[in-house]
Amino acid sequence: PADQVTTMLIRNLPYNMTLEMFAAHMDAHGFAGCYDLVHLPRMSGSPNLGYGFVNFCTQEHAARFEIQFQKVSFPTKSSKKACRVQKASIQGFMNNVEFLFRTKHFDQCSVLCLL
Repeated sequence: PADQVTTMLIRNLPYNMTLEMFAAHMDAHGFAGCYDLVHLPRMSGSPNLGYGFVNFCTQEHAARFEIQFQKVSFPTKSSKKACRVQKASIQGFMNNVEFLFRTKHFDQCSVLCLL
C-alpha cells in the first residue's frame, strides 16, 4: 500500500563509511534480512555524501530501525555526529529503483539490492 513507510533516510553518516560497512553495521545490529535496498549517494573520491537510504521489507522493520539508529554515532575517527533517521520522500523498493535508474544518482558501487 502507498501509505506504508518502508524507506528511511539516514543523515550524518561518516563520509568514509562504505556501503558494505554500513550494511555490515545494520546486519550486526539485528537487521540482516530485514532490508532489500541500500543506497549511499556518492561522488568520486568519497564513499558517500553523509547520508543514505534503506528500504526495509516491512514497515515494522523500518520503525524499529528509526528507533534503534536515531542518534547513533558510528565508531569512526572521521565523524562524531549522531545519525538522524527519518521517513524518506520516496517510499518502496520499486519506486526507489525507478528513481535511481531515471536520475544521475545511479552508481553500481553505491547501491545494494537484495532480491
